[in-house]
Amino acid sequence: KGPMQKVTGSIGTMQTSGQNKEIIWNALDEQNEHVGYYQFKINAELESEFVAESGLFTNNRDGEVYKWVRIGEQVWMAENLRATNYNDGTTITEVLKNSDMKKLGKLGIGLVCWYNNEVSNKETYGALYNWYAVNTGKICPEGWHMPSDNEWKQLAQYISTQKGPYSKIDSNWLNVGKHLKATSGWYNDRNGTNDF
Repeated sequence: KGPMQKVTGSIGTMQTSGQNKEIIWNALDEQNEHVGYYQFKINAELESEFVAESGLFTNNRDGEVYKWVRIGEQVWMAENLRATNYNDGTTITEVLKNSDMKKLGKLGIGLVCWYNNEVSNKETYGALYNWYAVNTGKICPEGWHMPSDNEWKQLAQYISTQKGPYSKIDSNWLNVGKHLKATSGWYNDRNGTNDF
């Protein structure tokens, strides 16, 4: 028989990964059967698809596949979001013209549109969102979040301290974006070096 018979919750070899798992041990029910100290070990395996330097992940809400990249100690999406609904399934109001974003944005609702007013630009450039859509906290894929100011600073500091041909970056980090941008496709030939 042995200790820890009154254990329930997320236990056993058939458990799947996920958040909010719990193990409950009703030690008081077992105190009459066992005397002394108990020592036990919990084994938890971390399953992550983000252990390499780069790769792909699927956004569960719509099946869209995105590239990701590790830069220093951080993992970033390597392309722009293309979602037209929040991660709770609610549709984001779509506007047909980029110019309508400012007008309709005054209504205080989340909006999405496409670069140059063309939905055909979805794959290349992703979607454009107004602040109200972003500020819901429901726009990012599950497990992702909008970066904080400190996370942006950490990224900029990492890029600015790298050795190599692009190691000297302005102290105000104005040139950091150049090292992140693709080498082609930017308006008015403002292409980057795609170093990271």
